[in-house]
Amino acid sequence: MTQRPIITPRRSIWTWSVSALAGAAGLAVGHGFREPIVAETTLRVTLAASIALFALSRLLMLVPLSSLGPRLRRWWVDFVLMVAAGAWWVIDHSNERVILQVAAIYAVVTGASTAARAGIRRLTESGTDRPIASPVRWLFIAAAGVALAGGAVLCLPVCWAGPYPVQVDHPSTYCQLARHGLDCLFTATAAITGTGLATCDIGYQFSRLGHIVILLLMQIGGLAILITGTAVGWRLRQMIGWRGVDDDVSSAGLRRVIRFVCVAALVIELAGTAVVYRTWDGEIDPSFKAAPDRDELLAGVIEKVPLVAGRYDEARLLASLFHAVSAFCNVGLTLSRDSLIPYRHHVGLYAGLLPLMVLGSIGGPVVYELCRRLARRGGHGLRALSKDTSVTLLATLVLIVAGAGLLFAIESTTYWQLRYPRDDTPGRLMLPASQGADGSIVFSADGSDRARSERMRTMSPPQRLAAAVFHSITARTGGMHTARLDESSLSPASRLVLMAWMLIGGAVGGSAGGLRILVWVLLIVAITGCGTNAKEPRASARAATRQRAILSAVAVTASMFTLIGLTAFTLVYRQAGSLEAVAFEAVSACCNVGFSTPLTNQLSAQGRSVLILAMLLGRVLPLGILLRCTQGAPIASKIESRTEQPVPHPETTEDAPETEG
Repeated sequence: MTQRPIITPRRSIWTWSVSALAGAAGLAVGHGFREPIVAETTLRVTLAASIALFALSRLLMLVPLSSLGPRLRRWWVDFVLMVAAGAWWVIDHSNERVILQVAAIYAVVTGASTAARAGIRRLTESGTDRPIASPVRWLFIAAAGVALAGGAVLCLPVCWAGPYPVQVDHPSTYCQLARHGLDCLFTATAAITGTGLATCDIGYQFSRLGHIVILLLMQIGGLAILITGTAVGWRLRQMIGWRGVDDDVSSAGLRRVIRFVCVAALVIELAGTAVVYRTWDGEIDPSFKAAPDRDELLAGVIEKVPLVAGRYDEARLLASLFHAVSAFCNVGLTLSRDSLIPYRHHVGLYAGLLPLMVLGSIGGPVVYELCRRLARRGGHGLRALSKDTSVTLLATLVLIVAGAGLLFAIESTTYWQLRYPRDDTPGRLMLPASQGADGSIVFSADGSDRARSERMRTMSPPQRLAAAVFHSITARTGGMHTARLDESSLSPASRLVLMAWMLIGGAVGGSAGGLRILVWVLLIVAITGCGTNAKEPRASARAATRQRAILSAVAVTASMFTLIGLTAFTLVYRQAGSLEAVAFEAVSACCNVGFSTPLTNQLSAQGRSVLILAMLLGRVLPLGILLRCTQGAPIASKIESRTEQPVPHPETTEDAPETEG
């Protein structure tokens, strides 16, 4: 008999949510501005209301009394902490503000963690008994909610390093605030959805706290995408019969895979942080040069760590961790200007970030199975790889080699290209000149010697090959780039290759975007009829499951091409960009890559709003459709148990119990 889960009453959920919102608002008002904007009494009342609502949410969990025992055993820590906080306040009233702030932080953190655990539990248990209603809608609401919250935090003055773009006494204060809020929302959405598009100079304009907030948004969004993609990919491989020999298809098995993926993601990111630590150079990167002069938020903490104190500085640690998370979560946001072009000569860039991008793109199920096979768990080696893992690894290798070869060949034979960009190309968008941190450096003027050296076609053959490999990988994953992508620097044929690679994307269970490799395989099966058995009855369960998977692939493809078409049409109608630049930007935003011509910085407010919506829908639609497809569908093991006698595993034959009949 299965144990029924402890369900939190709806009245407690709503009260808890209001408590978390009140606590977050009080903390933002109290610490988000460099000077106080409200009275101390008002701030304390807001925090006290948050604590009162949190206590009320806990008391409501005690009703009805029939569920008192299980709920007390689950949330006893909260009741103990509330009693301890009350006793602390009675003993010493002078610590009232500290108590209120700590309690508000606890309410916000526990609310977020509980929501995350509930989402994971719903993903792992969403079968025929508990399907998720409208996955696309709920995924969109969750992503949009986190993006709005992150954008609101980034709007605070403490997250801004340079002059705050909103002047209080200016006649157009509200217009400035709206523009600033839209830019912050754009940055937060790009971080959550894993799209490396940016309308701000992240390394220079945001403060150290702003960098940490963006880092947290990238980590939250990346883990959410990995968890959802792992659940979808794990079930989809079972559904189409591409499972491994020892896959555990139960809810507990899926939760085990998700836990492994989360831990592996953090370990891989820390390893990447260590590899790229020595990469950052203030002589070539104005943003990193200005970083040590900013407020030292973590200096006191780092000095207390035994193995870190005196050996590592905050600026390098933050830059390394920021880019490692951005690479593994396939986001593509960077602290340096012009992405990673200044660091294109550093070996650590290729040794540290490229493996992270590939590992993040191949997906949780593939990484999990590879680790099991390498460790020979269950006695199975690499020869027992599932078809899903084999196809994903082979397709990834082929795409990297083919993309690098095409880019290198195209950029090495410019004299054969009659349509190569010229000065009279109509509607082209040039990369605008930008100033350095001191206002005197012309960093990327289009006609400068530096700009010419940053083009792939003017690089030496070894550098061009390295750039071709880098862009072949990042076109399907993170969106970082080591060469200029504007219309006067990259061939239209190369841009077409990048668009095709962005559409292909990574694996279903990974953090990359695009249509996904498995979706393309299902489309090829539908078109060519490969993998079908002519002797198999059309009405069989296996055929019905395969047909359902193919229909989901068609739905994902149709929705993505529709979204790209609508985005491109809206941009080309409203914005002053060429059709080629607009199409490139639309594919990059909808496929959550982040390559730009760069058109993003020149978009109007309406154009940026369109890209925000495109980034959200581009991330949500494929996962939501595939999640809906895998709900309630019989997996391959269940189909085989109905149609044919399963063959017992050699390792379990001797211990298998005997049955009669």
